[in-house]
Amino acid sequence: MSKIVFLILDEVHLLDLAGPAQVFYTANERGAEYELCFSSSQSSIKTAQKLVLSELIPPPVITKEDSLIVVGVRTHHNNKLEFPKAYQNPEIISYLQKAAKLGARIASVCSGSLLLAQAGLLKNKRCTSHWQLLELLKEKAPKAKVQDNVLFTHDDNIISSAGIASGIDMAMYMLEQDQSANFAAKVARDLVIYYRRNGDSSQTSIYFEYRNHLNKQLHRAQDYIIKNPNQAIKLEDLAKISKTSVSKLTRSFKDQIGMTPLQYQHRIRLEPARNLLLESDLSIEKIADKCGYDDPRSFRRVWANTFGISPSEFRQS
Repeated sequence: MSKIVFLILDEVHLLDLAGPAQVFYTANERGAEYELCFSSSQSSIKTAQKLVLSELIPPPVITKEDSLIVVGVRTHHNNKLEFPKAYQNPEIISYLQKAAKLGARIASVCSGSLLLAQAGLLKNKRCTSHWQLLELLKEKAPKAKVQDNVLFTHDDNIISSAGIASGIDMAMYMLEQDQSANFAAKVARDLVIYYRRNGDSSQTSIYFEYRNHLNKQLHRAQDYIIKNPNQAIKLEDLAKISKTSVSKLTRSFKDQIGMTPLQYQHRIRLEPARNLLLESDLSIEKIADKCGYDDPRSFRRVWANTFGISPSEFRQS
């Protein structure tokens, strides 16, 4: 029986802990044999949400067959980003370094990657963290290969996730590595979640991207496109909806978000297509039709131009 050791430090975030823990707990209910260990340098910890966790065990002896999950803690105080004091504990850092030397699998959730950086475990490693912490992670691990806007990464024995809900995706990935894709899919169904999102998935939604501007006409156009993703919208009609001219609207799209109105429409259309490719067995032709493309060849061409690979290659990957 391999251990899953959750390293829980002061002001831990509940979902960063509960999400991955639930994945492995449910896996055990399905017949897996994990020993879940909830450990800390203290027997009692107050979470960021003020719930007290007690009867925590000291960090146990770990082997190369075990996994150590560093759970994220609070990093903002009075709206100011601060490096967590809990991540400066020399005993915890030494424990992590010994586990790494043994070859144990070490994973981090959210700000947990900052502790891995503090312990010197991210040198030349691909890693990530919550989008708000990426610059601090780069500062703490200047030789790490910090990945922007992904859900999780895996490099050698180090796995890191963006945190919060993506900690569940990371745990599902770990479960699939240990067991099988079929077993992990059954656990996902028990948890009433989609089978894990790909690690390369964006941390932010396409529906919130390209909106950090104050152009009201452009916002109106974007709102209409999002509400009508399968509709072929003429540029003239979009300009009327936006209460501006065609030339001004086209210029606003290019200046504010770096693409034409048509390119933005395609990006919005491709988001549900992406989900269908990942989560359904529908043919490319049916997916194209559902997403407003009359010609599957046009869908394939737009997809390849946007993402650099074909829809079939994306699905296989």
